[in-house]
Amino acid sequence: MGFHSVMAARGKTLLYKEKMKVVSQLNHNKVYLHSKLIKRQRQWHFRHADTEQFNQQLRNSAGGESLDECPALPPLQISEWRQVIKLTCTDTQELTEDEQFARQCACIIIWFKLQRQKEVQCWGCHKKQQPSQRYFQPDPPLDTVRAKESIPAKLGEKQCPFCIADISLPWGERMKVRERTNKFWNHIKSIHCEELKAYSSGQKHCRICKVQGITFTAPSIMEFKSHTLSVHGPCLRP
Repeated sequence: MGFHSVMAARGKTLLYKEKMKVVSQLNHNKVYLHSKLIKRQRQWHFRHADTEQFNQQLRNSAGGESLDECPALPPLQISEWRQVIKLTCTDTQELTEDEQFARQCACIIIWFKLQRQKEVQCWGCHKKQQPSQRYFQPDPPLDTVRAKESIPAKLGEKQCPFCIADISLPWGERMKVRERTNKFWNHIKSIHCEELKAYSSGQKHCRICKVQGITFTAPSIMEFKSHTLSVHGPCLRP
């Protein structure tokens, strides 16, 4: 072939080219068979997964367990939900009318406590973010409310305008200043995302202005962000 040494002929002979064709065909067949096996396993799973679970329940029932047994409910993170379930699912036949009425009143009070609570949405990097603890407190006297609603004319850039306007929160939680801008934006996205989207309707009033006795309706989300920055101070995510 005209090669001076074995090293010079490496990768250039006809035998090497034949070998690479065989290796290439082998790798192609391996990828094809692997994809075919994965597809077959996926189809089998979606066709027989429920059947396997049902057969497992039948085998368990043969050992003494009943099919009518419901799986354990997931633990409730909010204590008020546990109280509601305890009050509504307990048999009341042996209770007197006064005790039944007291239980109904307690259940209604708990529902009012839950009315202002918001569920934290866990998306992406926000899964590690711990939701802030919010406790229900009875309404203070009117003079105390007026004193605590004296919101400053200008807020800090990293103060949440939604928390400040929420009079059900403690005063310290309302006026909390986030350490960094990213944490402030993540708080808005994870806690107040739906509340921010509501301004796209063009009919929602600015809550800070409402607390201050002013009526302002933003026609869009961008107008609300611009109003919040120019009038109140916090800079929301563009």
